Amino acid sequence: MNKPISVISRWERFKRATVWNPINTDPSDNYRHGPKVWYPMFDLFMVALGVYAYFIGSPLLNLLFPAWFVDAFGLAIVGASLLAAVGAVFPKLYRIELLGKLGLVFLLGGYAGTIAWLSKVTDPNGFVVITLFSLVWLLGPRLSWLFVRLGKEPRMQAFFQRLATRKEARKARKTVR
Repeated sequence: MNKPISVISRWERFKRATVWNPINTDPSDNYRHGPKVWYPMFDLFMVALGVYAYFIGSPLLNLLFPAWFVDAFGLAIVGASLLAAVGAVFPKLYRIELLGKLGLVFLLGGYAGTIAWLSKVTDPNGFVVITLFSLVWLLGPRLSWLFVRLGKEPRMQAFFQRLATRKEARKARKTVR
């Protein structure tokens, strides 16, 4: 007798695609809580930071730049952190997470550098600068892991193999001359 084929609903497919499904994280991994909890939470905190920057602004940036620039900066943080959050929640979209996290690194690093460079000597803003650089520093391990994963992708390995072959061919042509 034939068994009926079980049909997976769209909701089940959606749940399977998330980082919280056991298919996507190894239950025996001691570091599984990072991808399941901490990375998405960090990205949601960054969304809240961008929303706060858009609606209220930053006192330091409000002194240094016009309001439209601070609003655009807040929206850029929201956009980058939403991309990072989508990639963190759906592991197959890790390239999107990589783009979002890189955007956050550049935006937060630029924010810290701007405050350090343009604020007056009499204003002690070192605490804010160190805090922002600490946020950027926290993204380092995840970015390293995402770049390693990108490098292991067969298309990327084939690309680097083609580059190495071209380099060897150029070197061979130079030695013949």
